[in-house]
Amino acid sequence: MSARERVLARLRDARREGGSPDADSVRSEFARRMEETTPVGPLPRLGRVSRIVRFTTKAEAVQCRVERLPTLRSLPGVVASGLRDRNLPAAIRMGREPAFAGLDWSGLDASVGTGRLEEPATRSRAAFGVAETGTLVFLSGPENPVTLTFVGDHHFVALRERDVLGNFEEVWARIRVAGNNPRTVNM
Repeated sequence: MSARERVLARLRDARREGGSPDADSVRSEFARRMEETTPVGPLPRLGRVSRIVRFTTKAEAVQCRVERLPTLRSLPGVVASGLRDRNLPAAIRMGREPAFAGLDWSGLDASVGTGRLEEPATRSRAAFGVAETGTLVFLSGPENPVTLTFVGDHHFVALRERDVLGNFEEVWARIRVAGNNPRTVNM
């Protein structure tokens, strides 16, 4: 049973017994929970291989499918295969990401622009991956419209291995150093 489940169980038990927990017991439970979950020191720096393995493990734990591609040129074929595997039409909506512009999307009905409700599948590039949690980080902009991330039922994401970082602190530092000033950062 997680700490959250224990706290909720105590609250339910107190209500069933006709009372409610007093403010001091709620505060002490909250403080105990925060001590239990707050890191006590800096997170260890992970090597490249460790970051990729941890990122993949964490992402797959929340039902993401992770595939390592030999080259970026193989991306359209992998997307086409993924669409077939899901019994979806050979159509994908994407932004104006420069890295994808020179790829051969001719096997797909590939359209460019913001995400639309009628699109079953979208494709974008994550600026970063966070090994600590398996989180993808998207910076908004015309090359990666934020609607692509949220509108499609199936979201195909490309992430360069070199952009898999250890933790969120590294992500924010990298965004600042690059001078990026996106309207939104979505994780």
